[in-house]
Amino acid sequence: MIDRVRELITEFLLLHPFDKHLVCFVEEFYKHYDLITHFM
Repeated sequence: MIDRVRELITEFLLLHPFDKHLVCFVEEFYKHYDLITHFM
């Protein structure tokens, strides 16, 4: 599931490579998502 999400986001970032704020958001999202899934 998370791999699919990462694929979608990666594709989106390739289409919108200049959206630095989104990149930061995604990186933070991954950090928290990994923690959340780790404890589930």
